[in-house]
Amino acid sequence: MRNRMTRMAAAIIACTGTLFFGSLLQSAVAQDTANLPYMNPKLSPEQRAADLVRRMTLAEKATQMQNNSAALVDETIVLTFLLQKIPEPPASRSSSPSAGP
Repeated sequence: MRNRMTRMAAAIIACTGTLFFGSLLQSAVAQDTANLPYMNPKLSPEQRAADLVRRMTLAEKATQMQNNSAALVDETIVLTFLLQKIPEPPASRSSSPSAGP
């Protein structure tokens, strides 16, 4: 019974230590992001963009290229506009001289 309690206490301490270490590591990483060049407003937009794109993975870049936004114009409006009958040009005048006054 005593051996079981010792193992249980050791497991609780190990889990607590792991959680504590994980929270310390996460806060250290979160503080480091404040010093990243793409977050620095003193740099030019070109420098910030170049830094950010360099840090992005290929999957993140591909996601940025997708356009999942809703259409701004209804497709039926576009089709109606494109399929409208184009007016015929006015009839051309005959080449014969018109009778003048």
